[in-house]
Amino acid sequence: MRLLGVERWLWTLELQMKTGEGWPHWHLVIDLPPGGIDLTKAWRLWRDKWHLGGLDLQRKNNRNAEHAMFYVTKYLTKYPKEGFPDWILNLDRRIRWVQACGKLGPLVSDREQTTADLAEDDEAVESVTDKPHRPLAVRMAECGELVDFLLPSEDVPGRYCFVGRLPRGIVDAAVDSFAGPKRHHIKGDPPYIEGTWMNFAHLAGQLCQLGGSRGMRWFNHERYERIREAGHATRNRGAT
Repeated sequence: MRLLGVERWLWTLELQMKTGEGWPHWHLVIDLPPGGIDLTKAWRLWRDKWHLGGLDLQRKNNRNAEHAMFYVTKYLTKYPKEGFPDWILNLDRRIRWVQACGKLGPLVSDREQTTADLAEDDEAVESVTDKPHRPLAVRMAECGELVDFLLPSEDVPGRYCFVGRLPRGIVDAAVDSFAGPKRHHIKGDPPYIEGTWMNFAHLAGQLCQLGGSRGMRWFNHERYERIREAGHATRNRGAT
């Protein structure tokens, strides 16, 4: 965009199903610089230098920034009519669906954690370092293989708070064992187990032992909050 004299821009990715099996199709919103842009140069850069295909340029008379954001959000949340194509589901790297220039600032309230965010937690750093990206198809196949544990909120009736998660196989094996906790279910509420535990770590240790998997690592709420606090502190130091 700098080569075209554009200082403020925002784009989102759409998977175009009309001309192929989900070819990448970008919707780009720019703030026109004084005097506009050289369309011939824009075409040459986009098609011949960057090899991103053709251009369909439209000038909108509406100068409302909110209107521009609605335009981008529309395509960002649009689900492909025929579903996501196989090449997207099996891609071995992350996909950037939306991006903006630095002048617009961050587009999300929280970003993906990095090793810098986790500096206070050596175990967490090890868990994300050199961790290969799992394609969407693999993650979808594993859907339902983890069990989230919730506790009723003490402040808001009818609300639950996340405390940790464990593999479904371990939980099912522990519940099915003779000495394990029993699963209950009330219509309209999630299944629950009854018992007395000091904390989630105590519960997880017991379930892993009953399920035949001693020493299994788990992700608990306390560690999650510690990681988030470290990340927020890192971002706050960068903003000052």
